[in-house]
Amino acid sequence: MIAGGCGGESDQARPLTADEAALLASTRVQNVREREVGFEIDIPGSPRLLLDVVVNFEEHYAYGRFESRERGDEGPVLEHGLIGWDPNHVVGVAADDAQVPIRDHWFRQALGSESRRDLTMLLTLNLGSDRPENPQLLQQGSAQFLRRDRIGDTAVIVLAGPGDPSSSAPGGGARTRYWLDDQGTMLRFEAYLGDAGGKMTTVDRSDAVIVDDALHAAVREALNLAP
Repeated sequence: MIAGGCGGESDQARPLTADEAALLASTRVQNVREREVGFEIDIPGSPRLLLDVVVNFEEHYAYGRFESRERGDEGPVLEHGLIGWDPNHVVGVAADDAQVPIRDHWFRQALGSESRRDLTMLLTLNLGSDRPENPQLLQQGSAQFLRRDRIGDTAVIVLAGPGDPSSSAPGGGARTRYWLDDQGTMLRFEAYLGDAGGKMTTVDRSDAVIVDDALHAAVREALNLAP
């Protein structure tokens, strides 16, 4: 996974400035302009689910690999394989890295909103938009500047996303957080999706995610997308 923040500066949460609101308003549009973006996703819980995927923001689907662990980094790997999803379905199959099983071996399930896995998948697809948000409304709403931090060698600002201010993560923290560089590129997205010991789901942008053509084609076929 991408290196985590290094203990951000002790800024006090405050409303967004005009420049910060403009960055947050445009960050989803940047993802769509790139068309495909790699992400490493960490969904806490028991089991813990790790996803290395490429998200196609133009056609609204994702494809890649998954690994489930019994507990944290120290727990044994329970299962690993291939996975993909669109706004309606998730498909997958247990497999090693050297093979792409035939279509008959893949599962296909409706994507709902009852589990952290499904919510994470839907939220990840929604990290792209072909229209920017209204920066003035973001300034007037509940979005906030939280602090300055770093991801690796890159300086970022951490912003709390808009939402119901009465609905927060344990300890009163923001339910969603956007880690943006000075160009508004979304390097990390965090969301508290309930339970999991108060841990947040993390979606890290990663150039290291590489998905081969055979897996990509298999996911498209399992999702009934045009070749």
